[in-house]
Amino acid sequence: MFKSKKKKMPVLTEVLISDILPPKDNLRRYFEITKLDELSRSIKRYGVLQPLLLRRAGKKYEMVAGERRLRAASLAGLRRVPAIITELSDCDAAAVSLIENIHREELSFLDECDALRRLSENECLNIPNLAYTLSVTDSRIEDKLRFNALSQSVRKAVAYNKISEETAKQLLRLDSEETALKVAKKIAENGYDTSQSRELVEKILISEMPVLQTAKKYNGGDLRLLRNTLNKTVDIMKRSGMRAKASEHDEDDCYEYTIRVEKAQ
Repeated sequence: MFKSKKKKMPVLTEVLISDILPPKDNLRRYFEITKLDELSRSIKRYGVLQPLLLRRAGKKYEMVAGERRLRAASLAGLRRVPAIITELSDCDAAAVSLIENIHREELSFLDECDALRRLSENECLNIPNLAYTLSVTDSRIEDKLRFNALSQSVRKAVAYNKISEETAKQLLRLDSEETALKVAKKIAENGYDTSQSRELVEKILISEMPVLQTAKKYNGGDLRLLRNTLNKTVDIMKRSGMRAKASEHDEDDCYEYTIRVEKAQ
């Protein structure tokens, strides 16, 4: 998968913490202080049980994987840490760091979507290759990348309030940053689960829909209810992994709602 040429074999050694540089493309954005303190206390008692993964950067070393262990070791007062020194390209180093963190579940889903975005933007790995590397479907990667549409303020609110990935998906349906922030706050304050959050967002979407002047053409039925039901159907299809798109057209003699589903390749 990786394109690194065969060079020197990895070396296990000890490295001064002061000689370790942060990674060029830092995947981590949010560290839980409580867990960091717990790991620090464990390191004081037992030491660093798993070496960090580093690569050479001149006379120093650049972090590839293990930043959380490094921070905890520093808090524990260590001067040196065990490390494996390897040679990796920028692309491979970023991919290895992403895989290591995801497999250990050390990244929040927002950190993960940031990392996926930066990898795809740098053309290190396109979506099919990322999906192959992480053993997931292309649509799973695309779902992760959608979170980059959230503004920084909304993302901070999601991270601070520890809103789950499934619940945060509901915020993607809101066009207004201000509304999304209010909804995130309400979700956190009331402890809403994904289902309750979905109902809240749907109520907001219905209330924001304009009343169509052509409503009388639909035999008195509530067109907003129809649109909401159809939109729910499309959302369910997307969550199940289907690549579904919807389009609407309000003609003189009818209302047309089309759902387009791409065939599996």
